[in-house]
Parts: sequence; C-alpha cells; structure tokens
Amino acid sequence: MRQKENKGKNGQYRIISIIYMIALLLFVGLMVWMNILPVYLLVASIVALGLITIFTVPVLFSEKGKLKRKKKARVVACVMIIVLAGISYYMAHTLAFLNSISGYIGDVNADRKSIQVDVTEEPFNILVSGIDVTGDIKTVSRSDVNMVVTVDPRNKEILLTSIPRDYYIKLPSKNAMDKLTHTGNFGAEETIGAVENLLDIEINYYVKVNYSTITNMVDAMGGIDIVSPYSFDTHGMSVYYHFDEGPIHLDGSHALAYCRERKSWVDGDMRRNENQQLVLEAMIKKATKGSTILFKYGNILDSIKGTIETDMKKSDMTDLVKMQLKDMASWNISKQAVKGTPQMAYCYSLGAEASVVARDDASVKAASKEIERVMTI
Repeated sequence: MRQKENKGKNGQYRIISIIYMIALLLFVGLMVWMNILPVYLLVASIVALGLITIFTVPVLFSEKGKLKRKKKARVVACVMIIVLAGISYYMAHTLAFLNSISGYIGDVNADRKSIQVDVTEEPFNILVSGIDVTGDIKTVSRSDVNMVVTVDPRNKEILLTSIPRDYYIKLPSKNAMDKLTHTGNFGAEETIGAVENLLDIEINYYVKVNYSTITNMVDAMGGIDIVSPYSFDTHGMSVYYHFDEGPIHLDGSHALAYCRERKSWVDGDMRRNENQQLVLEAMIKKATKGSTILFKYGNILDSIKGTIETDMKKSDMTDLVKMQLKDMASWNISKQAVKGTPQMAYCYSLGAEASVVARDDASVKAASKEIERVMTI
C-alpha cells in the first residue's frame, strides 16, 4: 500500500518537474529571442536558473530520494513555475506590443531608413505627432501636437522641442504656406518634411499618437500628478474642466483636457506647448516608477495598443531597453519651445485666411542651435 502511495507521489513530483522545465525553456527562449537583457545579466540569469534546476529536478525525478528533500524541491519548483510563467507572460506581452507598433506607418518614404542610426551610440531626433482624434491610429487628421524629442544616448540627455500647432510653415509637397497642424491631413511625410525644413534638422524616427493614447495610458497608470503654474477653465470641449494652481492629480480625460486648452491665454498655442511638456514629463516619471512597472505594466501596454505607431524598428526599441538595463543611468531632460506672433494669413488647405502663428526667426534659430548642440557628439 505504502509502495503504491510512494509511486503516486513520485509521479506527482515528476509532473511538477516537467512543468518546471517547460516554464524554464519558455522563459530562456523568450529572453534570447527578445534580446533585451545585457549579456552579463543574461548569462547570470541562465547560470542562476541552471543551479536551481540542478538542485531541484534530479531530486523530484529520483525514485529513492528522501521525502523531506522532495517536498522542499517541490516548493522551490512551484514558486519558480509561478515566477517564470509571470515573467514569460510579460515578455510575450511586450513582444506582441512591439510587433504591433513597429514598422506600422505606411505613408513614410522607405528611403528614410537610410537616416536611422545606432540608437545606443548616436544622437537622434524623434518627431512626436499627436493627431486630433480618438480611436484607430490609422485615421488621417490634423497634427495638433508637434514635438521633436532629441536624444543623446551617450551623455544621457533628452531635449523636448515643441512647435505651436498653428505655426505658419511651407507645405513641402505643395510649395504653399499653411498651418503646421494641416500637414497631418497630407500624411506623416508632410509633417516630417515641414518640421525638418523649419528647424533645419533631420528627423530620424517618427511616432504618431492620438487623444486615446493619452487618456488610455494615463488611466492605466492610475493617473498622474503635476504642479499647475496657474488656474484656468477649459473651453470648446465636450466636457468642461476647472484646474487649480498648484499640485493636482489628473486622470486620463483631465490630462487630455489640460494638454488641449489654449483659449485661456492670449498666447494660447505657446501655453499649450508648455502644458503638453508638463503632462509628458509627468507621464514619463510615473511610467518609470517601480510600482507602476511591476503592477500596471500589462495594463499600460494594452491601453495604448492600436493608438500608437512608429517607423522605429523593434530592434532599436529593444536596444534602448537593453542599454538602460545595463547602465541604469538617470537622464537629464530639458525643454524648449519655438515662439511666434498670432496673425491672419492665407492657408492653402482652407483656401482662405485664418489665424496662424507667424514665425519668429530668432526663436527658430535658437531652437535649431540647441538641437544641434545635443546632436553633436
């Protein structure tokens, strides 16, 4: 009777060891496939898992092993199965997310690949374009947010350069004057070309987001905290909000409203640029907090799927993650905005005059020079 009971327990232990080995192989396979961990961390992880396996699996498989040792090995194996399965889920989730957004933009010229760089060794410019719609990112619409993110990976410096949505620029494909926001109606290539010509820079990568990206991501993170430099009420939106001066907590819809407001100030577009940078900075800080990454990582990825696209390769994204994991360095983030003067001018897209922000050459030159400084290794 006892012999049968022992055989039954041995069978259970072997099943547990087999499940453990499957979880282990899946975990190691995903680590190698994603290629996110630095080599020393990858090797250290594999060595540590190998040692645990050596002292666990043989004990579980042995028919003559001591029951006390087998029970301890079972506990270790069960804990490791849960840990490995959880981490594997997050890695698979990340891989699916990167596949869903990488190489998604269809209207950007393929020749742009020639100006993409080694993102861990060379400075680069990313154009962040936020279109004024919710839902599917494939929708073609006006580009209400136009921000150049200049990244120097060697010196760990990030420069945010905002351009007013109504900035008066030349449409590259039409050789006609219009608002910057209207370039979005002609596709990503038009927006990229207009910004490159304005600032005399080269855009290496492009990221497109919309209203849903902001609201969904902020809600998935549990909201963000900012210090508002002024009190104001929103205008011209379906829901109206009041914001107090000082520390405030924003959910997704409040964060979007804070970013969009411009009618509360005479220099509306310039103030809106500042507010957008304030919200973006708060989102970055919240997203990189340990508690957010541990407990809300999956929710954040799910929340922005289908609302973001980029021409940055998946390998570039994983290289950036690997670099950060390797050195765990802090980044210096600075901000600037191109200035201008409100006036009436003819807009090609409208076929009539409209309110625009006239170019301030000194401001444009200063912004361009600052970008050049960060780009110079």
